[in-house]
Amino acid sequence: MMSRTILITLFAALMLCSGAVGADLYRVAVQSGTDAALLAKAEVEALVRIQDGYLVLADGEGLERLDKYGLTAQFLASDLTAEEIAVDGRLDRANVGSLPLLFEEDNLRVYRVDVHELETMPSPPQVFPVTPLKPTIDFAKPEPVDVAAMRTKAMADLDSLIAQVNKDSLTSYVETMQAFGVRLCGSAVYNQARDWYADQLTSFGYDSVVIDQFTSGNTYHNVYAVKVGSRFPDHQIVIGSHLDAVSSSPGADDNGSGSAAVLEIARILKDVETDMTFVFATFDAEEIGLVGSNNYADRALANGDNIVLMFNMDMIAHYENTNQAKLYHGTDVQYANIWQDLADSLVGITGNLMGSTSGSDHYPFQQNGYSVVFLHEQIFSTVYHSYQDSTTYMDFDYMTEMVKASLATVYYVNSTQGPRPSLEFEYPGGLPTALTPDVPNTFEVVVSALYEGTPVSGSGELHYAIDGGAYTSVAMTETSANHYDATLPALSCGQYLHYYVTAEELDEGEFRDPVDAQLAFPATDVVTVFEDDFDTDKGWTPEGSWARGTPTGGGGDHGSPDPTSGHSGTSVFGYNLSGDYGANMDETHLTSPSLNCTGLFNVTLDFWRWLGVEQPSYDHAYIRISNDGTSWNTIWENTEEVADGAWSEHTFDISEYADNQANVYVRYTMGETDGSWFYCGWNIDDVAITGYGCDLSPDSDSDGFPDATDNCPYFFNPLQEDTDEDGVGDACCCAGPSVGNVDGSADNLVTMGDLTVMIDALFISLVPIGCPSEGNIDQSVDGLITMGDLTVLIDALFISLDPLPGCP
Repeated sequence: MMSRTILITLFAALMLCSGAVGADLYRVAVQSGTDAALLAKAEVEALVRIQDGYLVLADGEGLERLDKYGLTAQFLASDLTAEEIAVDGRLDRANVGSLPLLFEEDNLRVYRVDVHELETMPSPPQVFPVTPLKPTIDFAKPEPVDVAAMRTKAMADLDSLIAQVNKDSLTSYVETMQAFGVRLCGSAVYNQARDWYADQLTSFGYDSVVIDQFTSGNTYHNVYAVKVGSRFPDHQIVIGSHLDAVSSSPGADDNGSGSAAVLEIARILKDVETDMTFVFATFDAEEIGLVGSNNYADRALANGDNIVLMFNMDMIAHYENTNQAKLYHGTDVQYANIWQDLADSLVGITGNLMGSTSGSDHYPFQQNGYSVVFLHEQIFSTVYHSYQDSTTYMDFDYMTEMVKASLATVYYVNSTQGPRPSLEFEYPGGLPTALTPDVPNTFEVVVSALYEGTPVSGSGELHYAIDGGAYTSVAMTETSANHYDATLPALSCGQYLHYYVTAEELDEGEFRDPVDAQLAFPATDVVTVFEDDFDTDKGWTPEGSWARGTPTGGGGDHGSPDPTSGHSGTSVFGYNLSGDYGANMDETHLTSPSLNCTGLFNVTLDFWRWLGVEQPSYDHAYIRISNDGTSWNTIWENTEEVADGAWSEHTFDISEYADNQANVYVRYTMGETDGSWFYCGWNIDDVAITGYGCDLSPDSDSDGFPDATDNCPYFFNPLQEDTDEDGVGDACCCAGPSVGNVDGSADNLVTMGDLTVMIDALFISLVPIGCPSEGNIDQSVDGLITMGDLTVLIDALFISLDPLPGCP
């Protein structure tokens, strides 16, 4: 549980640094993946994940966008900034009477905070700001779990496993942590307890114990060990607690109990084979704002970690408890249901579902979209956050049963909730995007097993929709077992299609890929409209401190300093090449020259970036596009702190604004900024604007078929006849009959016009009709027209009507 005795300073700093303008607080319902995507697109500030959606801040324009996208927004409060909003760190309602309550759902409470009032309170309330804990915006509806059916699968294993939970071990762990003294984060006592905790994990045989040091204003340390799964190593179960305690408290129940439970589960599972990977973690600085768990959860999200369940234990041993427990959870209740069922059947404890709360280390994981369970004692400690929080007020029999039920739950989730048998789709030649116009386009598909799945041979299908119409489904051609050729229909320039493929898995049925259908369109050219490595001046317009040149590696008051060279070469375009951006800046722009994208579509912007900018409550960076130089459209802005320490490539679809436009401009913007916390700002290199063209001209022989699709581009062949079906038109094929005559007449007779055309060609250019030649027709090299030349020509005309020798 959290103490907020040092949060006054944090709130004050947030308020002083903020230049944000007040907006209104709304509750927005999210009922589907589409709703989540639209909420993200609405560009409002999401602050808290709730059971059926999010709490967001929106100004008038943001509210209009929510309405435009059909999202239901319930007004809660007006004229707020994110820095004035805090969530409750308590599990009771003690703060409700002393702070303005903005929102309450289950045990999640959100307040409006006045820093100056907090300073005058004799005992500051346990609340913390939402700003560092903003949620991801997504939607996932878990499938229902038949817990009873699952339990019968492994009950014998669970009985023998939980019998290994040792009350004496749990007692010893807690007594040791208590003996260190007050484990206040950052103190020498905490560091001693931290090192002991790591040594305990090592003594169990883990060779992956990490004391993870990180900085978030101050330096903190999480401790964790990793046990890699044998079947699904990329799927994780994180079992967590917090090791720190509040000032003047031995921290026995809060949270020596949870930390001891993590150790005991780690000890028992060390040599037990598990399907999934387990992470046994204890977090730093929970009591001052979930600092350690927030750092871990944010890095897990950034790394793409697949955390199936975060199971948190905090205060699980108060002596007044016997046979009940509280289970907090997010929008996903299935794992709490599993704990309920197993605890009741195995150890006789009744678990009571309590909904959401922000009061412990599960909360950052919940905000980031992971499934969570937070286990807590039913009767709240009567010695909470006091000098009396010692083993004297703990019931180790009750705690042992709580740990048994928790061990059973995490092991059971590991055994039964792994990924279902599935299929993987590969495309050796890639998924086609740019298609050859007016002809079918074929690509290769390989279907293979994933997570022990079994692909059904011959089940592969291609599904496509042309110009936004209904989907058509056709069987793919199986060239060998689960290897297919998929053929997209012929499209003309200006058309487009979306497509995906499917195949069946033996037990799980049909799988599709890509989940979001692939866009494809006819194209003859990939055109680079503009590219700039900034080694020369190509006409950008800089304002203020924007400049082209070599960055100096300066700055880094916060985040990382500037680079010392470009991504390629030495020059970049950057904001203040000597270091950080300044205080209280207005928007300052770097604008490209006018770029002509006429005749192009699916235009993209690609560039390399090294950027540092504080979170958008304070400082801003933008990328905007215009097709008239006056009206600007934002295609990117920082939604969080950016602290690049290396060059990274970024690509944006700008087709909405650039396709077939004659005057396209790209603009990078630095600012507005507030009065403190300076970062290195923009550094940009290797900019490229690319689009697709679909130009079927020229038509060299004027037969109505452009060269790109003409089977005989240099001879008049309007019917595109190809008698021997070799892909080369009859008029160009030396082995086949000729259709029509050289002068374009259709009488199938050799006429004076034919001879005139050919003689003119010989005497004027020495080039045979429609076919370039080196030397002479009879292969002599004298450079003169000889009787042999004419003989060959006449023979060709009068004997076979074939095209000239040597023609393709």
